[in-house]
Amino acid sequence: MNKKIIMLSRSLFVLLLCLLVVNAFAQDKGDEDKSTSNTVNVRDKRAMDEATNGWWTASMKTHDARIAWWRDARFGMFIHWGIYSLPGGEWKGKKVSGYAEHLMRKEKIPRTEYLELAHHFNPVKFNADEWVKTAKNAGMRYLIITAKHHDGFAMFNSDVSDYNVVKQTAWKHDPMVDLSAACKKYGLKFGFYYSHAFDWEDPEK
Repeated sequence: MNKKIIMLSRSLFVLLLCLLVVNAFAQDKGDEDKSTSNTVNVRDKRAMDEATNGWWTASMKTHDARIAWWRDARFGMFIHWGIYSLPGGEWKGKKVSGYAEHLMRKEKIPRTEYLELAHHFNPVKFNADEWVKTAKNAGMRYLIITAKHHDGFAMFNSDVSDYNVVKQTAWKHDPMVDLSAACKKYGLKFGFYYSHAFDWEDPEK
């Protein structure tokens, strides 16, 4: 059998195995509820089929070259930060277990009520230079941050919707611009986590 076919088969097997593990542990036995994973099973199967028959298979041809920098970097920072950080895992006097960024889903908070968090979000002590310099001094070589998590709230000045940090918060500031500049200054690669699979403020998702 051709070596490329063997490599592709192994890669597809690993991808499917990872998806099964994520579904079994991160959702059903973790902080997601079963209904969340069940409602997306058909959609995810369709997306997986499209990927294996198209973009993903094509992308694997340049996979090693594209992630060579990451293998070389080895050490970086992934920051989860959004308006869900403000309540700090509590809602209406009640401690909410699990991931703080899942507050909206776990407490079934309506979009209008959740938006009140944004109106009070004002992290005036935010200092991108300090964050990135600290990462650099620790030996990190890249920084990834949640530009939009499952709550659908953009932590950048989005042109798609006004449901974002600049248009809805008292802060009215785009932290991604500052972090990008700081990463460039200190020589760190900068990337975003952007939730495509879930968007709880969007009835279509």
